[in-house]
Amino acid sequence: MLLHDFMARHGRVVLQFSAGKDSAACLKLLRPWIDKVIVLWCNQGAPYKETLEYMDKIKESVPCFIEVKGNQPEFIVTHGYPADLVPFEGTELGSVAANAPYLISSIQDCCGTNLWTVLAKATLESGATGVIRGERQVDRLKSIIGPQSIHLDQEYLCPLYAWSEDDVISFLDVDIPESYKRGLQSSLDCTTCTAYLGHNPGRISDLQVADPKAFAEVVPVLLWLKEITIASLSNFSKV
Repeated sequence: MLLHDFMARHGRVVLQFSAGKDSAACLKLLRPWIDKVIVLWCNQGAPYKETLEYMDKIKESVPCFIEVKGNQPEFIVTHGYPADLVPFEGTELGSVAANAPYLISSIQDCCGTNLWTVLAKATLESGATGVIRGERQVDRLKSIIGPQSIHLDQEYLCPLYAWSEDDVISFLDVDIPESYKRGLQSSLDCTTCTAYLGHNPGRISDLQVADPKAFAEVVPVLLWLKEITIASLSNFSKV
């Protein structure tokens, strides 16, 4: 009933869409109102081939699909690879002092530049008064915008907020994105992402088949990050 009331209040609604199962479930829920829905996807700049193919299918199935773009490859060249933990040796100053092989940035900087800011700008400029997101209460990483709130004069709703993982999978059935059928646990964003390692375990191994070139690029970075992080953590045992 909450979603019905929400859709009745708004003549135009943005669905912030990714290649993940929660976005797919939101789109499936919104099919009865699809004529008033803008499906908004941010291509961060290094998408999987299967993500592009998936988005082509989504685009064909909806009346309004908008793609906006970040530039993750350029960001990496300038600011470094994203990481869940940024070692001092990976910072701009530290990499020079330690003669480190890679420059490392935070998730906030990389995703903030190439996804969140781009998506927020496009959402605000869409003219929509309502915004739908696939966030759920059990998600470890959540937006600072609440699941049912007003932000910059747009009403936000997360219709799956109380759903479990099994609820989403059962609801989608055969409509679940292909990567989940291979056992992955989250959406496929950038091929050369070196962060969110616990968020989607198995993604890097899967990348070896999905994109061997990207796999060859990120593995040395991850091995160095592992080495330098273990060395830093060992200092705690000396305290």
